[in-house]
Amino acid sequence: MAGFNPNDYDTVDSRLTKFWADHPEGRIYTELVHHEGDQYIVRAEAYAQRDDRNPISTGYAEERVATRGVNQTSALENCETSAIGRALANYKYAAKARPSAEEMQKANRGQSNGQAADSAPNARKALAAHCERMGYDLGKVAAKFREKYQQELGEATDPTRVRAFTKLLDGMPELDLKATA
Repeated sequence: MAGFNPNDYDTVDSRLTKFWADHPEGRIYTELVHHEGDQYIVRAEAYAQRDDRNPISTGYAEERVATRGVNQTSALENCETSAIGRALANYKYAAKARPSAEEMQKANRGQSNGQAADSAPNARKALAAHCERMGYDLGKVAAKFREKYQQELGEATDPTRVRAFTKLLDGMPELDLKATA
C-alpha cells in the first residue's frame, strides 16, 4: 500500500486508553452477529456510562479464518478487537485517520500478497447482487440502510458496514423487502 505510514493511525489499544480515561464508568459490549464457515461479523457498542441504555457509538468488523497469520488461530478475537476499534473511531477516537493501525497493516499485508483491497463500491455491488438473488427491492433495502445508519447507501464508504448489513438482512424476516410485481 503506497504511502502507508503506521504512525498516521491509532492502535485499538490507544483508542481504548482514551475511552477509559474519558469514561471510567463506561462499558464496551461486543456481540457475534454472524458466523458461517470461516467468516465472523462482530458488533461492538461503546457506552459512556455502565447503565446507559443507548450506546454512544457502534462498530462492525468482519474477519475470515486464514491459512496463516493471526487469523489462522484467532480470527474471532481479531474481529472483536477490530469492531471495538471501529466503534471508538466512530465516536471520536480517530487521530488523523479512521482505520486503526492494525487494520491498515492487515490491508497492507493483503495487497502485498496480491489480494485486492476491499472497497465500499465492491461491497455495494455484492449487496445489490444479493438483493437480486433474494428478490429484495433495492429501494426498500436502501431505505432500511438509511434508517439504521443515518447514511445513504450510495454514499457508504465503509465496506465492513455494507457487508454486515447484507448479512443482517437475512436475519430480519419481519421486514417486507421483497420486490412487488
